Amino acid sequence: MRHIALVKLFLPVCAGFAALAAAAPQQQPPRDDAEAVAKETPKSAIDRLNGHYYSEAQGVWSPSDPWWLTGNALQSVLDYMNTTGSREYLAQARNIINLNRGVLPSWPQGGGLFRAGSTDDTAWWALALVRMYDITGERQFLDVAALDFEYIRSYWDPLTCGGGVIQELNPARERYKNAISNALYVKLARVARRARPDGAAVPAERDRRLGVVPAVGHDQRPGARQRRHQRLLPHNGQMT
Repeated sequence: MRHIALVKLFLPVCAGFAALAAAAPQQQPPRDDAEAVAKETPKSAIDRLNGHYYSEAQGVWSPSDPWWLTGNALQSVLDYMNTTGSREYLAQARNIINLNRGVLPSWPQGGGLFRAGSTDDTAWWALALVRMYDITGERQFLDVAALDFEYIRSYWDPLTCGGGVIQELNPARERYKNAISNALYVKLARVARRARPDGAAVPAERDRRLGVVPAVGHDQRPGARQRRHQRLLPHNGQMT
């Protein structure tokens, strides 16, 4: 269902590109100005996303859709600002972070600070916080991202598939490993290293180097075949 929600949220944004193409010439950057075109197209998509889906009161896009989508979309907006030098959406980014950093009603066990009931949901937000740090230089964002990494690492299971973090944390739900949670975990390991004053490698970095976390993740569900070298893992329709 996650990939359906993602399409539901972003398909109208993509459709907006067609509207841009049909717009009056004065609304388009000059054809020979490649840099202007590269900047204007994603900005128009962000503005369309904000205009149609953003709830300022809640600090999320499309409130009826999964919470992790806002973390993922936030990183995209921050990537745009980091690349172009624009700070147009910085106040919005702060609002989103402030409104979502509290304890999640669906997972109070996490204690807030983006620690959710699944490791991948937490990781999407943590990656957005890293980009927020890159833009602002404010250490608080990097520190929370490192805290989120440690939260994810606490769900490491050394037994199945030779290691890896589980995805779903709720005991009432099926607990399994998949590519997306582990790929994001390895990516966040670099963040945790940046947050360590001694610059020492964190366990996920070490595990990736040693091959404990394989380059291609592997699902493990009850009854699933364990021949992990023979098949690739689907990633729940989420972007990596």
